[in-house]
Amino acid sequence: MPLAHEAERFYRNGPPLLQRYLPFWLANLIDRMWVVLVSIVAVLIPLSRVVPPLYTFRIRSRVFRWYAQLREIEDALGRPNAVPADLSRDLDALEARVERIAVPLSYADELYALRSHIEMVRTRLRQATPADSSSMNRSAAVSDAAATAQRASALTSASASSTTSASDTTTPASAASP
Repeated sequence: MPLAHEAERFYRNGPPLLQRYLPFWLANLIDRMWVVLVSIVAVLIPLSRVVPPLYTFRIRSRVFRWYAQLREIEDALGRPNAVPADLSRDLDALEARVERIAVPLSYADELYALRSHIEMVRTRLRQATPADSSSMNRSAAVSDAAATAQRASALTSASASSTTSASDTTTPASAASP
């Protein structure tokens, strides 16, 4: 009776390399699937370079898509026929939508930058609005002026107290020395 080629190879060389170190079922699976495993690894290596930038793009696009609308509002602010109440309403709607954006913590800086840019456009809108157009604008200007005055007085009192504390600390030290 003739001997099969695989049996002849087994008697001549011993068990295959994988079967020496792995269980039979795993060695047999790897032996049969090595072509598939190699092609999977060949696909995963380039994907490992493509996926992180793609993820970054997707997350950043959640934030950056709102800049087009913000720019439209800002451009409309410079037009002579712009209605400040409509622009303010559009800006409020934009801000409400931006507040619902969810981004990972590592991208929060870009979201906060967008929010600060919205506030910058809002400030420009307040400055461009004539003072006699509505009582709301007057009250906003008064509250802005009051806030500025409070900040100025706080800075003045803080610098005065730091000057006083600095002179207090030097007096005992100079009195202690002979």
